[in-house]
Amino acid sequence: MTYYFIQKGLQLFYSIKQVSLRHNRIFKLKKMSIASPKSLNIIAKFSRTQLYNLVWTSPLSTVAETHSITIYQLKQICNDNTIPLPRTGYWMKLRFGKAEPRTPLPERRDGDNLILPKEEEIQSRTEDSDEQKLAKEISETPGISLRVPAHLTQPEPLIIAAERSLNQQDEYRNQGIMKSTWDTNLDIKVTQGNISRALRIMDTLLKYFKFKGYNVQFRGRFTYVTIRKVELRINLREITKKVSTGKTWPEYDFVPTGILAFHFDGYHRADWKDNKKFRLEDQLLKIVTKLELVVKELHDCWDQNRKAQEAREAEEQAIRNEAERKAQELCAFKNLLGDARRWRDAQMIRDYLVAVSNYKDDEEWLLWANDKADWYDPLINKNDQLLKDVDKNLLIIPSKS
Repeated sequence: MTYYFIQKGLQLFYSIKQVSLRHNRIFKLKKMSIASPKSLNIIAKFSRTQLYNLVWTSPLSTVAETHSITIYQLKQICNDNTIPLPRTGYWMKLRFGKAEPRTPLPERRDGDNLILPKEEEIQSRTEDSDEQKLAKEISETPGISLRVPAHLTQPEPLIIAAERSLNQQDEYRNQGIMKSTWDTNLDIKVTQGNISRALRIMDTLLKYFKFKGYNVQFRGRFTYVTIRKVELRINLREITKKVSTGKTWPEYDFVPTGILAFHFDGYHRADWKDNKKFRLEDQLLKIVTKLELVVKELHDCWDQNRKAQEAREAEEQAIRNEAERKAQELCAFKNLLGDARRWRDAQMIRDYLVAVSNYKDDEEWLLWANDKADWYDPLINKNDQLLKDVDKNLLIIPSKS
């Protein structure tokens, strides 16, 4: 019994030590994430040749840490100044006495001084990405917890149903030692020993979906989560590896590895799995951030398409409106031209009647002719009951059909 407690105590001690070391490493990386102008001033003291000799004498990580910049920024400075860098594996070969020759430093016409990025360029390169900003927003939202508990606590109804399904013995669902849920249950496929882990991970994700108001539904044996009108298929699997059976048939078998993986697809697809640094439980923030980001990008794409469609429709409507205005303008001008011609013709008729009166003494006809001139004149438009339906511009009687 004493040996058991000593062993457990040692395991706890080493676990705490590992977490502490990882925390210090992450803190150190965060501290180095932005190169200050002071750091660049230190680098600026080197010439191209000096920096070339430096990166070929010590690994990039050592040079970057010594001068308080990131490896990415150091690589960027070397690329901007055409300084070749050692290839992957160079330092390992050097350690075993098999060093590769240095890549020569190319000459540059503008001298040996370093060209460094401006301060605003550094800031733009080190700004948080959309994914980092979104992850920070999610992690700081009150009421959201993505920490997977050691035991199921007030599990969601879908988790209870999935647990019942996974623990139910059924030869048609148990493929070897792998167990999967029935249809209309969460899409989970794991070995018996990983059922608890899988359920706790999915329960944490379901609680997040519930908090955000996202709907989880089933179609056949597939599980879907709807995030702001975007449907994504999700599942949790235990990864298997292909192993030869040494038989003619079946030639291969798929053996569970104990590694859990979460997968989603739809408009986009991505996977997360247990790895050497992080278990799947530690990656839930990355998972939900990616889900949210995929949906956001899709909505942004839809918005761009909608705006482009609205712009096309507005352009087409503008073309139609312009064509309509042109037609109206032409019609108005034709009416103007017709009225001007009618006025001119009415004046011609009156001049003709003055001339006729000198040769012909027919008072009744002259009155009739003057009435017709006044009817035809657009400035007078005298009413004529008999000719009221006549088109004065064309001087035709419209067809009644």
